[in-house]
Amino acid sequence: MSDDSPLSNPSATTYQSVLGEIIMADSQQKEDKKQHLIAQLIAENQQLKQELNAKKLEIQQLKLQQQNDSSLEFKKILQGVADALVIVDTIGNVQFVNPAAEKLFGRPAHDLLNHYLGLPVSRDPTEINIFQANGQLIVAEMRVAEIFWNNETAYLAALRDVTERKKLEETLLQISTAVKSSSEAISILDIQGKSLYHNPAFVELFGYTSDVVNEIGGLTKVFCRQDAERYQTIIEKLTQGENSWQGELTISPPNRKKCQLSLHADTIFDGDKQLIGIVITATDITEQKRVEKQLHQTNRKLKASVQQLAAINQDLLLLGETIELLQNCVSSEESIQILQRQIPRLFKGMSGGLFRLTQKNNLMEVITTWGAYQNSVVVFAQQDCHTLKQDPGFPLTTHPHDKQLSLCFPLKARGETLGLIYLCSPNKRPLPDEKRQFAATVADHLALALVNLKLRERLQQECIRDPLTGLFNRRYLEASLEREIGRSQRTKHPLGIIMVDVDHFKRFNDDYGHEAGDAVLRTIGEFLQKSIRSSDIACRYGGEELTLIFPDANLKQTKYRAEQLRQGIQQLVIDYKGKPLPKITASFGVVSYPQQGTTASQLLNHADTALYQAKQQGRDRVVVAVTQPQ
Repeated sequence: MSDDSPLSNPSATTYQSVLGEIIMADSQQKEDKKQHLIAQLIAENQQLKQELNAKKLEIQQLKLQQQNDSSLEFKKILQGVADALVIVDTIGNVQFVNPAAEKLFGRPAHDLLNHYLGLPVSRDPTEINIFQANGQLIVAEMRVAEIFWNNETAYLAALRDVTERKKLEETLLQISTAVKSSSEAISILDIQGKSLYHNPAFVELFGYTSDVVNEIGGLTKVFCRQDAERYQTIIEKLTQGENSWQGELTISPPNRKKCQLSLHADTIFDGDKQLIGIVITATDITEQKRVEKQLHQTNRKLKASVQQLAAINQDLLLLGETIELLQNCVSSEESIQILQRQIPRLFKGMSGGLFRLTQKNNLMEVITTWGAYQNSVVVFAQQDCHTLKQDPGFPLTTHPHDKQLSLCFPLKARGETLGLIYLCSPNKRPLPDEKRQFAATVADHLALALVNLKLRERLQQECIRDPLTGLFNRRYLEASLEREIGRSQRTKHPLGIIMVDVDHFKRFNDDYGHEAGDAVLRTIGEFLQKSIRSSDIACRYGGEELTLIFPDANLKQTKYRAEQLRQGIQQLVIDYKGKPLPKITASFGVVSYPQQGTTASQLLNHADTALYQAKQQGRDRVVVAVTQPQ
């Protein structure tokens, strides 16, 4: 009898006792007592039922907890299995995947759960194709078993990636088919050099089967005498550690003329990396050699003219490439890098150098040199070169030449001398006429390209530079500010802007004239260019107002830079007509993206307002604009 039975309880004993008293009662008084006891018994029985229900509920909760604990433990075991495991319900929707399944399908668990994958439910091993998220095809072997999952029937699919195995099987099948049908003679030897296998092409080429080859003493007996020892040495080297050999040998097959072979030998290793054999692949190249000999004789007759035409064509193509690169240049610095790379290629087989004329001191300075023979100095005066004064190609006489003959070809275009090409021959013979003509052509084309680049640079600078201060102009400022704001938005980096105004500038113009005012702006412009980073942008906004852009500078850093510039301007000493001008000061308005604005107009307006406040507060100070609410 279980503990939950009422009869196993003390109250059940009371029930039996009371029941006996009720049966024995025979008077009205006992009848009343009987009714009282019956009521008491009913109440106790009701309490017993409540206790029984509570215990049943407790047992159910315990069983449910055990099921949950068992399910969690089962999941934990499945998570650690190396094979991909997928549990689907009876309609095929995924209920569980382990990490190996996520890797196999190439998708995270949340992309697989509650989705229909169309997995076939079969107890026999099945191969299925899986397309991962990146489009890669995976072949998997799958086994399915029926299980109970969350108190319902489900299917557990175990999958294993067999892609590489399938590729290997296909490769082996292809190799087997290819060996039998190959037109190349293939033989497999053991480590003693005995033939173990051959394909039909081997018998056709060598004239022997593997058995006959072994009977006559191996393939060594088939090769010509001069190659027999060589073949034996090759086999010995392969068995002693070399992995492969490739070359040409000659054989003397029975009842046939000698054949030239292209022979390739590779070693074969077992799973323990122990040498177990050698694969010999041979191709008859006798006819090929005969044709090659005829072609060689024919080609030799054409080679000289073809080489000459190819050299001329290559030189012209290379010159065209160089000119195109120069035309696409945006700066002189970029053109120098191109010339340093291209000019030595234009004059292969010769030594030389490329010089440019410096505008500052009228000297020829070397840009690049090439070759083993260098006689020219790296810097010389323009008037020291006879070529620049007389006919092109006139030998230089200002430098010792020893045994070499040197020539110069000036770079001149539109009446302007830009530099020269210096060539040095490694012998006493003068340069051939075609080389001279090519060098002159190169010099003319380079000069024209460089003059055009110089003109483009000047026009570009005039478009974006203020001619007085040397700073960028307002048009460049507006374009640069929009670009830097966009960059700051992408990178989430700050951007600082400073607006500067020269204090009492009108007084300079009124008291000392506009030329003095220009001297002030010019001096401040030079000071700002020397005081900022290469990534910073200094512009003349208009009149005596200047604007500076500081990428990656926050508000605190921008204010600090403004204070440094303010103090630096205080220290400037400007001489005008031999006399120093009065002390210069400037007022500064500071803003930062995105605190004071997110557009160019907002930032410039707030910077101008801060500048106006600096003026109102007494000038010669830095004022930061009020931060705008986000």
